[in-house]
Amino acid sequence: MHPLIDRTVGALRPRVYLRHLFFGCLLALPTIWVMQHSPRGLELGPMLFLAISALLYPYARYAYESVIDFFLGDNFFVLPAVLVLIVKGITMTFCFVGAIMVAPVGWMILWYQTRPSA
Repeated sequence: MHPLIDRTVGALRPRVYLRHLFFGCLLALPTIWVMQHSPRGLELGPMLFLAISALLYPYARYAYESVIDFFLGDNFFVLPAVLVLIVKGITMTFCFVGAIMVAPVGWMILWYQTRPSA
């Protein structure tokens, strides 16, 4: 594999990629269901957007988690579970919808983290 692809796309651990890919597909399902039951039916454009977003979601989520980890560090917060789940659902949705724009940031972070040490 080309070193650039290996250090960006291939640098995410398979376990992490598959976990986030599962959630990305899970986020796409309600939209597919709504489109399927709409009068216009399934259209190619939105389906392509959903497929690309689902494939790029793991990298967008990695970028989001890296930025949050940078700002919060190793701090530990005790919050109500309902609030945490709501915020997590919102951030997952934003990462899914913006995956096409945020995933390249995740690739840049992975590229930087996998650089050879000097």
